[in-house]
Amino acid sequence: MAGSKSFRKRFKWLITALLLLGLSVAFFEDLATWCTDSMVQETLVDPGSWGQMLSGPASHIRVSTVHPSTQLGENECESKRPNLILSAISGAEWQDQLVIFLNSLEASLGRETLLAIQQHTCPPAPVHVKITVPGALAKDLPKGFQEIAKRFAFVEFVGPDEKVHGQWAPLVFWRFGAWSALIGDASDPQSLAVKYDKVLAIDLDSVFQRNPFDMPLKHGSSLAYFAEWTGLRIGQCKYHLRWFDECEKAKGGPYITQQQIDDLGDFERICAGSVYGTAKAMSVYLQTMSKTLLDSHFRCNDQALHIHLFYSGLMRQRLKNAGVGSLWLVPNNESLLGTVGTTPIIRFNAWGEMLNDVGDVQTVIHQYKHHPRLRDLVEKKYGEVVDVGRTDIPDMPTMKRETDSIGLTRPRWVMNATSKFCEQFPRAMCSCAKDSCQVEYNDYWY
Repeated sequence: MAGSKSFRKRFKWLITALLLLGLSVAFFEDLATWCTDSMVQETLVDPGSWGQMLSGPASHIRVSTVHPSTQLGENECESKRPNLILSAISGAEWQDQLVIFLNSLEASLGRETLLAIQQHTCPPAPVHVKITVPGALAKDLPKGFQEIAKRFAFVEFVGPDEKVHGQWAPLVFWRFGAWSALIGDASDPQSLAVKYDKVLAIDLDSVFQRNPFDMPLKHGSSLAYFAEWTGLRIGQCKYHLRWFDECEKAKGGPYITQQQIDDLGDFERICAGSVYGTAKAMSVYLQTMSKTLLDSHFRCNDQALHIHLFYSGLMRQRLKNAGVGSLWLVPNNESLLGTVGTTPIIRFNAWGEMLNDVGDVQTVIHQYKHHPRLRDLVEKKYGEVVDVGRTDIPDMPTMKRETDSIGLTRPRWVMNATSKFCEQFPRAMCSCAKDSCQVEYNDYWY
């Protein structure tokens, strides 16, 4: 009996010890998990970090981070068709504008990508840029254009198809035919009109502030025209009247009648330098514009025909016949794509972002160069410092060791350079902290 009691006592102690050991292991596992989760779930971001730039000013910003086990995986994001920007450039003299165009686009797309990472949402659809250039230029791209293509991997300079008519005319006329040939017809499953989701055709004198393809197409529309400032109508603008007059009096015309011109007098001007829509609708628009210009033997101005296609209902009918949606004229005061060449006042916020009349940050601003203050703002943000393509960065000067008159005390290092080394900046592509291009040791010795 005594042996049996002793065995039972030792057995109880063994069971108790095992239970205590199990509880201890579970406790430390929970503690480790809690510590790890705390570090993952909450990160304190310093005021000057990228978190502040994306979220706005704050003394401290606390960013809640989703635990890795619940983060949105890549496989959960739908594969998105890319979007396409079309533009045109006639020569290297417009390179400075091209740099602003692409620098601002890259910054806008990068901002949206960072926000997607921060908020654990799906990334934006890819954006490609195809810039039409004359055939001779495409075969021998200037050095600056070559460097631009290297820096911006999403950019391609495209020469026109040989079948594109009117290449003897100014680029502003035959660009529509080149773009039309480039994106093709939606009936061809291999065409860019099928590959891409949306297309923006826009002049290079534009600056981006947001991803342009975030602009909604309202009212069930598939194609957006953009009105200019409403305070100046067609009949009040000598330039528009001259363009329409050329269409009415051109050889082989009239391509627009005098009665049609008179009827447009109190209508809003519509810029041909920016058109936006689904790729299929843009295919129909570009085919219509290029054919209409060709029919006029390029004697009729592109903006006059662009406006005529809208107010005559021809463009709306072409879209309807193709079964690709409807047409929408976006009012200038609320547009996220602002054509501001004749707008008397443009406001901007504390971040230097330009606003429309109702206070929204505009996605794209076209013709900003007509406002001296906006031009200065944009050039400082995105413009060239020196001509892109230059490689003549000066070699770094050598240094030599010198001592003062006392002997070896307090030796100095002297740059093999004079005050003239960087005085030609930005031509010299360097900067001296002091006029002498030397370290002023007396500023540091005690």
